[in-house]
Amino acid sequence: MRTYSPDGWVCLQFSYDDGQPTFFKIFGGWAGGYTSGDSWRLSSGFYDTEEAYYDDDMVHIPQASGSTYSIRPEGQDYLTMYNRGILKNLLGDAEKARSAGAPVNIDVVKLDLSSIDVLREQFKSFLE
Repeated sequence: MRTYSPDGWVCLQFSYDDGQPTFFKIFGGWAGGYTSGDSWRLSSGFYDTEEAYYDDDMVHIPQASGSTYSIRPEGQDYLTMYNRGILKNLLGDAEKARSAGAPVNIDVVKLDLSSIDVLREQFKSFLE
């Protein structure tokens, strides 16, 4: 499967009022260059970080689709203006849907990537 290594990223927590399990997605952004524009991708999602691991100063988080997001700690919340605008629109649309009765809530969560054990403990607290 594919591995994605965004320049910048945020973690999104999806929680539900109707009892569905909480899950997480990585919103990844890539800065464009002279011949290409900025781009973004939303991961398929993950429920915990038990399979996540550190390697080469990156945290590798397997996704439901089989792909892996390899993220650098310093890339957290580092998005271009374009990608930040896309994220703002996504969160705004989710809030409108929630106001209209959709049972989902989407929040940006800051991850503590100081060690894999700390990250796993953080996710356990998210799921309690």
